[in-house]
Amino acid sequence: MIIRKLIIILIPISFCVLQGSQKIILKNEIQEYLFSTQLILHDFVRFEEELFNQKIKKSNQNKYSRLVKSSESLIKMLAKIRNDFYRSSNSKYSKKEKELIAGIDRYVEKLNTAIAQLRLISTKQNKSNSYLFDEKNNDKIKLIEIKKSFTDEKKYLDGLLNEFIITNIPAAVQ
Repeated sequence: MIIRKLIIILIPISFCVLQGSQKIILKNEIQEYLFSTQLILHDFVRFEEELFNQKIKKSNQNKYSRLVKSSESLIKMLAKIRNDFYRSSNSKYSKKEKELIAGIDRYVEKLNTAIAQLRLISTKQNKSNSYLFDEKNNDKIKLIEIKKSFTDEKKYLDGLLNEFIITNIPAAVQ
């Protein structure tokens, strides 16, 4: 008799737990939005390494100019990716998907701020031979703080993504 009561109680509870732990297949347009931002992050990291890890001689000053233009193009690409996503998105999203999209948007804004800071540093180095060490250090510290904020947002996104099944993983992101 007690076993029957336990079974009657445990079956609905286990059903609720199983339903709650099921993952949702992430819609393709959300995956494309997410992966496009990751590709831009990859370019940002590459530009940052080029700016700070290589010794650029005065004769190679046009490298700073190229980094300024490249960072400007990354900012434009981020805006285009976001606009394209919202323009083409006709789907109705679940609460979890809306939360994920809002997280991606916050991540994009913080990444955009970091790219703008990188562009500022590149511009200062390109325009001025007297870009003081202290000023450059302060700009670099600010960039590190900005990067921490989008890294924190990325961790939050990773937590949200654990609730989804991603089916359209591009080879460039893997």
